[in-house]
Amino acid sequence: MRQSPWSASPVQECHRRPRGRPVKQGPKSRSSDMTESGLGDILVGGRYYFNEEGKYPDIEGVASIKLPTADKDKGLGTGKSDAGIRMEASKHFHKIMFWEAGLGFTWMGDPAGIDYQNRWTITLESAVTLGKIDP
Repeated sequence: MRQSPWSASPVQECHRRPRGRPVKQGPKSRSSDMTESGLGDILVGGRYYFNEEGKYPDIEGVASIKLPTADKDKGLGTGKSDAGIRMEASKHFHKIMFWEAGLGFTWMGDPAGIDYQNRWTITLESAVTLGKIDP
C-alpha cells in the first residue's frame, strides 16, 4: 500500500561512443577513431498515482524533463532540454503475470542545425514472474 500518491526520481546516464561511430550529430557529423565518454544527460521525473491497483488497473501520470548535462561537443548529448508526459495503466494477473500500457508525448529540444520532431509514444509491456528470490 502506498503512503503517498506522489513519486519522484532522478536518473543519470553515462554515455560512451564506440570507435568509428559519429561523435557529433547534424551537418558537422564525422566518423572518428576516438572513443568519447562522460556524464550523460540527467532525466528528472515524477509520477502521480491516480488509483492503486485493485479491481481496476493502476493508473499513473508521469512527467519528465531531460537536463542537458552531457557534453554536446563530444557528441554525448544535444545540449538542449526535452520534456515529456505520459499516462500508464498496469495490472497484475494470477500473481505471476503483469501488463502495462502507456501513451505519451515528448517535446524534443531544438539544437541548431538539427530538426528533431516532437513525438508520440505508445508502449505495451507484459512480463511473467518465473520465481521469487527471498533476501
